[in-house]
Amino acid sequence: MCGIYGVSLSPSSQKNATELVFQGIKRIEYRGYDSWGVAALKQKKTSSSEIKVYKKIGKISEVKSVAELKLPAARTALGHTRWATHGGVTEVNAHPHLASDGSFVLVQNGVVENYQALKNKLQQQGYTFKTQTDTEVIVRLLERSVQKAKGGKLTAKLVSQAVKQLDGRSTVLIMTVEGDMYAFRYGSPLVVGRGGAGSIYFSSDVLSMSQDAIEYIAIDHGQLVSYVDGQLHIHHLTRGTEITPV
Repeated sequence: MCGIYGVSLSPSSQKNATELVFQGIKRIEYRGYDSWGVAALKQKKTSSSEIKVYKKIGKISEVKSVAELKLPAARTALGHTRWATHGGVTEVNAHPHLASDGSFVLVQNGVVENYQALKNKLQQQGYTFKTQTDTEVIVRLLERSVQKAKGGKLTAKLVSQAVKQLDGRSTVLIMTVEGDMYAFRYGSPLVVGRGGAGSIYFSSDVLSMSQDAIEYIAIDHGQLVSYVDGQLHIHHLTRGTEITPV
């Protein structure tokens, strides 16, 4: 069991997504307490944005202020508190996990039961691994999907292609360098919340969003959520390409 928390603030919001995620995963520390991490999307005025990641071993409750993370204030961020299953308790194995080219970052709650078979296949295709986690397999599958599509960025279709290769119970939240967010649920809990001025929240626990969101959407097993260009959609993976705006 692990905890996931993510935030995408509207352009008009005066809040800091990095701070909101830091406080959000503190509220779900009961779901995992051996390590934790936060990723924030740093907006640049003169060049493309950049994803910054901070990871630490131990309990997040021992850290008093988000300032200790030395992460930028952001409109988009995600975080994770870990209960280790695959791989030891190290900063390398802690979430979030960043793509090789920095184009996206993700966190996972659950277990990829066929990760070893997928990892072996990916290694044969030339992909390398830095961690002992099953989560990194998801990162590499997404990278392969993007490379095959030659489109340059993740889309809901590419995420769904990777998801369908996974066995077991997994809920994953993804943040791209463009500021898009994708989340899918296969067994483990996932809730989406709406806040003021169109801000969107993602969490493993509805109670953890009580201070931020004013409306909640429980995501069902087999559903993929996309939040792109301010539009929230639910994709029913088990029903083909049906998409429901919410």
